[in-house]
Amino acid sequence: MPTDHSAPRLRPAHADDVDALAARSGELGYPSDPAQLAGRLATLLAAPEQHFVCVVEVNGTVCGWIHGLVRPRLESDTRVEIGGLVVGAAWRGQGLGAALLEAGEQWARAASAASPCAAPNTAATRTASTCARATATSRPS
Repeated sequence: MPTDHSAPRLRPAHADDVDALAARSGELGYPSDPAQLAGRLATLLAAPEQHFVCVVEVNGTVCGWIHGLVRPRLESDTRVEIGGLVVGAAWRGQGLGAALLEAGEQWARAASAASPCAAPNTAATRTASTCARATATSRPS
């Protein structure tokens, strides 16, 4: 675990992040070739009204990322889904995932999504649970 406790910094992802994004993805069992990921990232970054890709850095190292995407739906209002949320093992337990979720929720509200935080399927159960807790605690009573 890193010992320097400098403040984490959230920022939009950019093309130079592909190696770090691929490394973090690989930690969760989604091995990604940086060249392939670069193409995917370029597609997402080219549509900022539909996709949100944010990284969290500590001491200049990308420790995690979130991808949110707008999903228009027939049966319900448009929502923002979490396409992916990763925090590197060395940085877990420090609130970085919660910070990424909050950034995604802020983006969703700005994008006027009726449901600002949703996981797309049962494979994202942990993310959905985390998201539900983050959403519940951030909503006014």
